Order: sequence, then structure tokens, then C-alpha cells
Amino acid sequence: MKKFCRILAAVILGLILFLVGLEAYLRLSNFDDDDSLKAFSMPIYESSLALSWKHNNSENFGKYYGEDLSTNSLGYRDKDPVFEDEIILMLGDDFTFGRQVAQSRIFGSILDTRFEGIDFWNAAVNRYSIAQYATYVNQNMFVNVPNRKPKMVVMNLFMGDDFASLKNFKLLTETDTLPELLVHKTIFVGPQGYLRLVDFDPIISMAWREIQIQLLGKVEESGREDWSEFLPVDNEFRDPDIDKYLAQARRYLATIDNKLEEQGVEFLVVLIPMDVQVGREYWRRYNNLPFDAQIMNEDLPQRGLKTFMQNEGIEYLDLLPEFREDENRDDIYLKASIYLSEYGHRLVADLLEAKVRQMLGE
Repeated sequence: MKKFCRILAAVILGLILFLVGLEAYLRLSNFDDDDSLKAFSMPIYESSLALSWKHNNSENFGKYYGEDLSTNSLGYRDKDPVFEDEIILMLGDDFTFGRQVAQSRIFGSILDTRFEGIDFWNAAVNRYSIAQYATYVNQNMFVNVPNRKPKMVVMNLFMGDDFASLKNFKLLTETDTLPELLVHKTIFVGPQGYLRLVDFDPIISMAWREIQIQLLGKVEESGREDWSEFLPVDNEFRDPDIDKYLAQARRYLATIDNKLEEQGVEFLVVLIPMDVQVGREYWRRYNNLPFDAQIMNEDLPQRGLKTFMQNEGIEYLDLLPEFREDENRDDIYLKASIYLSEYGHRLVADLLEAKVRQMLGE
């Protein structure tokens, strides 16, 4: 019995030392308090008066998720542009930037290899929202390459937070159309180009969170109100302010469409679903979900956005139906992250290629 107790005590002590060591490593290494913001620990940003932040031009930051992370001469995660080719400009956030996979395997790079004489520019910026896409189209689209305009703008909207995140922006010019200047109320560019959160509650134990991610497949903690985009109006956990942000997003879409139409540029909106919308196999990754099968069948917020875009004559591609029907749908997203896997990027490239060719009349 004494031998067993000594062994048990040694195991417990070893476990405690392991957890303390892991906690120290995570806090002292290049991890932000919020591990989901790993990209923020890399100095790849500069302040922007109109956009709050943007990527630096021509930066190489070595390995990230085991892959090289760099930007080209325009600040895009892309090869250097071919100015003789037609341009299809892609706007988006982390899902389009694709820092979790190699640059050659993100869907923008894949599309580059499939079109002759067309250069897909991946102008995505981490943590951008539709407010920044609107400002980009209104002010910045032609800054990098004067006297050139894209043949098409593809705006990739992530259904998970591109609308709720509007609550974090303050418009310095009051307008219901395109914002002229933006200030993000919770994120700013700090020393050495880091993005920093100013209202984030630090995680009590980063070690325990890392164990949850690696061993239990958990992605993040969340309150039930955080899922408001997906909840019907009569759901008790729905944030009543979400309707305001969805309405604001619709106004942005309409004014972007008008701006591009004036310029003779085609416009395509791609709706990227949240993993939990695709299949129930993804539900276990989150705690405290206010979901059931009936709520998922509502297909919110896609359904309302599609109705609006149909009425406005805006071209769109909803990825949700194809994602749900894909025989490998449990491989579309990374195992311990909300982001697209290499397979997910290939699937998006296939679907987007077909839609772009249709719009180009091929």
C-alpha cells in the first residue's frame, strides 16, 4: 500500500510539474493571452487611417503553423503580381488569408493556376470585417496600382463573425453607406506592429486550454449569445442588436455593389459557413452551444442575405449546401481550429472556379 501511495504521489507531482511547466512555456513564448489570436503575435501589421490596420508590404516572417508566412510588394499573401494579366481581387479575413496552410495551397493560389491570363490577388487581412471591405473598395482599391482596376471583386464573407464584429467599429464620419474612416474599439496596432486587444479577459490557465484543444478537440469557450447570427428571432439567446448589424452589412453590400458597378467591375459575394452549420460532427468542438437540428435547418444568416442579394441583383455563391453534401465534410475544417484545412481550400477553389467561369461566360 505504501509503495502504491508513493507511486501515486510521484505521478501527481509529475503531472503538477508538467502543467506548471506548460503554463510557463505558453505564457513566456510568443502566445497571446487568447491563443486563437496567434497571428497577432507576429509583427505583420501597420496602422492605417482608413482601415485601422493593414499588412506590411514585402515581409517574411519565417514559419507559422509549419509553413512560410510572407506578404508580397502589395502587402498581400500572394506571389508578386503580374501586371499584364487581368485582375480578380479577393477580399476577406483569416479564411481567405489562409495562414494555417501553405501559400500554394490556399484557394486563391489554387485558382491562379487554373485561369490563363487572370491573376487572383489575395488582398485578405486577418480579422477584417465587411466594414473594412467597404472602406477598401471605396478608398483603397486602386491605390497600389494606379490606372488599373480589377475585372472582378470576390468578397469572401465568413458567417461566424463578419456581422457581429461590426459592433466593435466606430465610424469617424457618420454615414449609413460607406465608412470613410474606421476605428476598431478593441484592437489597435502596438509596438513592432503587433495587433493588441484592449478589452480581453485573460485566460486563467493557458495550459488547460491547450490540453482541451489538443486532446479533447475543443476549439473555444463561448457564451450562448455569441451565436446570434445563427439563431431565429424568437430564440432566448439571440442578441437583439444583431439585427442592427445585419442591416448595416446589407447597406455595405448594396453600396459596394453600386461603387463597383460605376467602375464597370463585376462583384461576387462568397458565403463561407461556420463549421457547426456543416454537420453535427463539429458541434462537440464547442461548449455551451444553443443549437439543435431545427435551428441549423434555418440556414441563418445565409438565408436572409441571399434574399437581399437576389433582390439587389448581387451575384453570390453559398458554400453551405455543397459543404454539407461533400462526402469528406468532416475534413473541410482543421481538427482543432475553426479554419479551412487544405482539403477545405481545394473544395472552395473548385466551387469558386465554376462560379467565376460562369460569370465570365466561359
